Amino acid sequence: MSRRLRKVKCEFKRGESSCRRCQTGGHQCLARSRKKRKAAPTHEDLQAKAHYQDLQIQQLLLEFDKLKADNRIRESMTRAQSIRPPDIKKSLMLRRWSSTARTPEESIKQNFLPRTGNQTSNETLSPPDIVTYCELYAEEIVYLFKMFFDRVNPFFSILDPELHTPENLIWTCPFLFTVICAVASRYYEEKPTMYMMAMEFARDAAGRALIDGSKSVDVCQAYLLMSVYPVPKKKWAEDRSWLLMGVAIRYADYHDPL
Repeated sequence: MSRRLRKVKCEFKRGESSCRRCQTGGHQCLARSRKKRKAAPTHEDLQAKAHYQDLQIQQLLLEFDKLKADNRIRESMTRAQSIRPPDIKKSLMLRRWSSTARTPEESIKQNFLPRTGNQTSNETLSPPDIVTYCELYAEEIVYLFKMFFDRVNPFFSILDPELHTPENLIWTCPFLFTVICAVASRYYEEKPTMYMMAMEFARDAAGRALIDGSKSVDVCQAYLLMSVYPVPKKKWAEDRSWLLMGVAIRYADYHDPL
């Protein structure tokens, strides 16, 4: 019987393994040993645990940001549809484009994947949000780029149709790709509700470019286009074109004159 359970002290006689109380009561003497303490974690163990917890926190924050972004996108879609109801009669052109692939993402991978030879890296690529939520197929994107260079670029010629192609920009500079599609969608009669939602994606891409710290000529051109072709506002105080123009000028300071 364990004395720790009875809360009594063992009294041993010299040369005997059983205590006096157990001998008197005829019990089996079970001396309970002290529990071994766990070894204190090393500095490397603590660092590894802290690093693992940091990764978990970062993953949770990313999931939380994605939930907020999805909620904001749904609100933008609802607001855009309330401004002007969608056209019930889809054009034959849109039906033909939709039949080339089951989803916009599949259409992009069929037509715009970079020719790197690395199949694994190509499969992990994801197109910009404007492609997914505005349901833009590859043929539509080509059409939007054509409209941009036909109706917008002649009046503000900062892009080259030979260099700034959808196949190139969708992966090298999603920000400029999104801005081109958003600005051109203003003249896209087949999807009258797309413009407001597309400009929301362009605004989000502009904010991410500031956070990421990407500095390139393409990013500077994207800010210039957003400042020259902003969403019309009812009040002058709501217009942020001057801010985008200032960001573009600061970005241009990082590069040599063309």
